[in-house]
Amino acid sequence: MKNFLNTMVGSWLKVFIVAVLIEWQLLGADLWALNIDTLKHLANAGWIALLPVIINYLNPNDPRYGQNKN
Repeated sequence: MKNFLNTMVGSWLKVFIVAVLIEWQLLGADLWALNIDTLKHLANAGWIALLPVIINYLNPNDPRYGQNKN
């Protein structure tokens, strides 16, 4: 599990979970009263969390995701 969390997907998953939880807290959403607007906000927070992982993946100087060509 530790190795998985250091992969690109694992990194995104960690950030995704934290972003969704923070958005949920900011919305003041109730666990049992989810509606489509709340789900849209949570999904948007999760997709936005993917951006730093994409930036790191595209950076040739960042060796975390196997893109280092040196």
